[in-house]
Amino acid sequence: MRYQLVIFDFDGTLADSFPFFLESLDTLAQAHCFNRYDPADFDRIRSYDTRQLLRYFGIPLWKIPRVARHFQRLMAHGGHTIQPFEGVPAMLEALHHAGMQLALVTSNSLENVERILGPSARYLDRVECNAPLLGKSSRLKQVAARCNVSPDATICIGDELRDIQAARKAGIACGAVSWGYASPEALRRAGPDCFFERLDAITYTLVSHPTTELA
Repeated sequence: MRYQLVIFDFDGTLADSFPFFLESLDTLAQAHCFNRYDPADFDRIRSYDTRQLLRYFGIPLWKIPRVARHFQRLMAHGGHTIQPFEGVPAMLEALHHAGMQLALVTSNSLENVERILGPSARYLDRVECNAPLLGKSSRLKQVAARCNVSPDATICIGDELRDIQAARKAGIACGAVSWGYASPEALRRAGPDCFFERLDAITYTLVSHPTTELA
């Protein structure tokens, strides 16, 4: 089918921020007294969902907003090397010119989104920032309603298991990308409606072949 609204995740989907996130973990762990990241666990934790990650790091739910705000500040002051993934500006432009509404739902800040996306941010019809780590589905439903698009004409595209879970809870289609925070194998096992191995496959699937499903 042809989707009328595409809701993107930001970190790991549009912005290549994963290396900076890994570099920031020691600072965050020290400041907020949670377990340090062991690089030997890299492959294992990339297959974890959000609750498994919280258990791995020993982060209670009440600390999540504080840690998220701290990471936003670190990115604002030290993340100037973070760029959109190659091809993101062209992809957003192509979807926009194809007549689709584009939105962003992210736990990051508006300042970081606008700085990293730069001029490409103008293609976004709606941006919802500071989304709760475990409550993204409500934001997805709100965005679809505010864009006046039905759930069955909406797709959420992200790079984590929680993006797939949130989309399903919101009753909308989910697409997963292979180049972000979670492992491609874990995302495939979760069975998204579309699985994108390359960034240009998003435009190919949604614009050139809107009835094609890549899973």
